[in-house]
Amino acid sequence: AASASSLENVRSELVVARATAATAANKLTAAVAESGNLRAQLDAAQSAEEMLAEKVDKLREQLVEATAAREETERVALEECETLRAQLEEKETELSELKTTTAPSDVTMEAEEALR
Repeated sequence: AASASSLENVRSELVVARATAATAANKLTAAVAESGNLRAQLDAAQSAEEMLAEKVDKLREQLVEATAAREETERVALEECETLRAQLEEKETELSELKTTTAPSDVTMEAEEALR
């Protein structure tokens, strides 16, 4: 009877051990699945990071190009302003010379009005 009771205890312990092992196996399976999900999320995040880095590089290149284009436009505009300023000074000089050599006329007055 004692050995039957002892055998029954061993069986009960075996049932508990099997249930504990099954629970541990289920937890391990869930942990492995979660690990796979986390790995997939990490891969997606790294891929997104790489795409963002590429976009940042492209934007930097565009900024450099836009800055160079703006500087060139400013340079050309300044050159044109200087040319126009020189032409204006030349016309003012011509007008001044006309004033001193001729009496005021309708043409001279119209030229003065145009310069204003």
